[in-house]
Amino acid sequence: MALWTPAQLGSALALWLDADDASTITLNGTDVAEWADKSGNGNHVINATAATQPAYLATGWNGKPTVSFTLAGQEFLFKAGVSNFAANNDFTIASAFEFFQTDNAWDMIAGWRSAPNSSTSPNGGVPILQGMSRNQQIGYHNTDLADTRIAVFVTTRPGKKIATISRSGGTNGDGGAATVTSTGFSESTYITNGTQGFSSAAATGFQVGGRQQSGTGWGDKYISEVVGCNVKLPDYEREKLEGYLAHKWGVANDLPAAHPYKSAAPTVDDPAAVSDWTPADITGLWSWHDWSTDNYRINDNKGSVSGWQDRSSNNHDLTLQTISLGSADMVATTINGVQAYGSTNGQQGWTVSKLSTELDTDFLLVGMVAKMPASGTNDFFVSARDDAGIAWQISNPNSSILTAGIAGTGTFPSYTIGTGNAFILVVRYDLRVSGTAPLATPGFMVKSRLNGDLTDDRDANTITSYAPSNVRVGIGCQPAAPNIVSCPVNAAFGEVVIASRNTEFTVADAQRLEGYLAWKWGGL
Repeated sequence: MALWTPAQLGSALALWLDADDASTITLNGTDVAEWADKSGNGNHVINATAATQPAYLATGWNGKPTVSFTLAGQEFLFKAGVSNFAANNDFTIASAFEFFQTDNAWDMIAGWRSAPNSSTSPNGGVPILQGMSRNQQIGYHNTDLADTRIAVFVTTRPGKKIATISRSGGTNGDGGAATVTSTGFSESTYITNGTQGFSSAAATGFQVGGRQQSGTGWGDKYISEVVGCNVKLPDYEREKLEGYLAHKWGVANDLPAAHPYKSAAPTVDDPAAVSDWTPADITGLWSWHDWSTDNYRINDNKGSVSGWQDRSSNNHDLTLQTISLGSADMVATTINGVQAYGSTNGQQGWTVSKLSTELDTDFLLVGMVAKMPASGTNDFFVSARDDAGIAWQISNPNSSILTAGIAGTGTFPSYTIGTGNAFILVVRYDLRVSGTAPLATPGFMVKSRLNGDLTDDRDANTITSYAPSNVRVGIGCQPAAPNIVSCPVNAAFGEVVIASRNTEFTVADAQRLEGYLAWKWGGL
């Protein structure tokens, strides 16, 4: 079975520098004058000045070749006008590298620059994979104006590592969803998520090695491979890239224990990557929020949870909102032994900050794993609301019963679950209002399955119109207005999936989602 390589990334691959491929290295004596790009985009990094060319070491990294950049020489390689790989668009950068100093600020591995080894505002804030000024962090600078960063804490700066930085969305990157991963991590997870807080529009060149900018520290380092993509890779592809680099460069033991490629490198026909069904396989997937791992947690500048990333790659990230003064109180708990998150005081809820017109469709599929509250009435588990107040929702009239329907349309189908109990609920909404079969009259249907059993399949209520716009989505609350929530539920959430399209979601669609959730969350 063939091993997976970055070539399998297809059109997403924008740059690939591989020191283990001697044919890509052009030498000036023992120094590197050019490191050729294997992606096919022509993004070769070069340096015509002998004094600042890095050295090629044929056996420098665990017996494999590497490129050596030194502090004394300020050595670098640079591509002016990088192609198909822009700092202000979505991106992923991954590298195998080794630092040798413990205390050098902004020690650069790879990223965008306008000119090599020097920059002025706003280029000091563009994305660069680097060692941070806080000596035990790997990540990238999060603003050009203040000393903030998105980074992973590592046990020690020196040593061989595999790290990635990536981002999607935002305006010229500003406001985009960012992720950093690194081996050698000292915290509970090797991943950090955040929101980029600067514009990345200015820099058009790409630099490997050297220093981040004039006046900052840098140090001796080896760089063995750099991979760049013009998208933020979804988790399963980022994990394959990490596994590829870690096994190739001999640091697989440093991957997290639960990493899918801890024990073996990914292969082209890897069943773990392509055979297991997940919500990513749903046509029309709108959002996918998963609290089973902190990989998608977004922290504020004090390290407290402030949001949760959307796994669907649609950038429908959640923002934590509170209806009371003071800090939010959303904490980790468990559902059947799997990590979940919930409010301890019923004062918080999650909202999708991005307004959407994509939910104005004939059919919706909503699946979730959650736990009923110990108390509370008329609170919201999942809801969508627009400026006119038209909404579909899953709510609880009391602490043991759920209902699903559209606000203002009368009696909803209900589900008896029991106070404090965990459940899997999958609901299919038919929101057509034209009387199209199988609806005898204009209305909507709710077809639902609770913990594997068909619980309701009927014309639920009559409505005469359904054309939402500027929809706000809430999980654990009702999104009453921008940054304002009401009716938060004092419950725990494990996973919520929302899909939207103009073709019907079938029983098989619901069962696949139900089966995925059941296996993951222990049957319920």
